Amino acid sequence: VGLDRDPEALAEARRRGLEVRAADLSTVGWSRTVLDRAPFEGAWLADAHVHLERPEVCLRDLPLVLARGAPVLVAEWVRPEGEQRGLGRLAAAAQGWLPPARAHWAHPEHLHHWPESRWWTLLEDAGFVRDATHLSAFPPGLVRVPGIGSLLRLAWPARLLVARAPG
Repeated sequence: VGLDRDPEALAEARRRGLEVRAADLSTVGWSRTVLDRAPFEGAWLADAHVHLERPEVCLRDLPLVLARGAPVLVAEWVRPEGEQRGLGRLAAAAQGWLPPARAHWAHPEHLHHWPESRWWTLLEDAGFVRDATHLSAFPPGLVRVPGIGSLLRLAWPARLLVARAPG
């Protein structure tokens, strides 16, 4: 079951034969729209929280519709940690050279430009248990080349945060 607040996105998903429901994930109680199908075996939230005024509301309700220990995958773009000093400043400058990153940060509907640590705080405050972080949308083979992965981690903004539901 997919959830979205945009009528055009819902119509396109339905046209493709997908089951979707209208819900605003930043509204307290959004989980009631899918309780009839719960518990879910996992959740995939891709580029969703940057669009929500209060992503913590979404995350607080999410455990209500998930099976205990269910995986939660959150794909978001992150700002460099400590971007006002040292390596963080260098990483922020490097992101400015990446056309997709420039476009992402300039998008008027992207409300949050947070470092990875802030996303993890939101997940952990909602009761989720940290599992792993992966560079997202990047050739995996290149990430494994010695030295390249750590350099990319500094500047590459796309992350996949993997957590587990409470329980």
